[in-house]
Amino acid sequence: MWFSSVFGSIFSTGKPTSPVRTYSEGLVAYKSGQYTEAVAGLRPYAEKGDALAQLTLGNMYKNGLGVPKDLEQAAHWYRKSAMQGDADAKFSLAMMYMRGGGVTGDKTQALDWLKDAAAQGHRQARLAYDYITREEYQNVR
Repeated sequence: MWFSSVFGSIFSTGKPTSPVRTYSEGLVAYKSGQYTEAVAGLRPYAEKGDALAQLTLGNMYKNGLGVPKDLEQAAHWYRKSAMQGDADAKFSLAMMYMRGGGVTGDKTQALDWLKDAAAQGHRQARLAYDYITREEYQNVR
């Protein structure tokens, strides 16, 4: 009974009945596509230094989910998360440096972030790093 009274209205309408106030509510809102509510729930935690909240806000700004699309803000949040060691944030920031979106294109920075993420076991980062460095080696010969 308690579960259905608390969660029933969320699942029946797809929308929370009250503002998102906690970290977990922010993640649930994000995963269910309620992006405006997710921003409200996650931003305070991102500002306090939570790496996952920072990564999620970076993704939201990159894709314009619940906020206007803003690649500079995406890079800002990715960098904060990456500085705390989040491999996904390192990879995302590296891709921004490769493409020059939200940051000035900088292949050296991109390779540094890719190398760090790859060292943590991030598969996409490893593949990208290997591809780029192999390509550069072939161009030198």
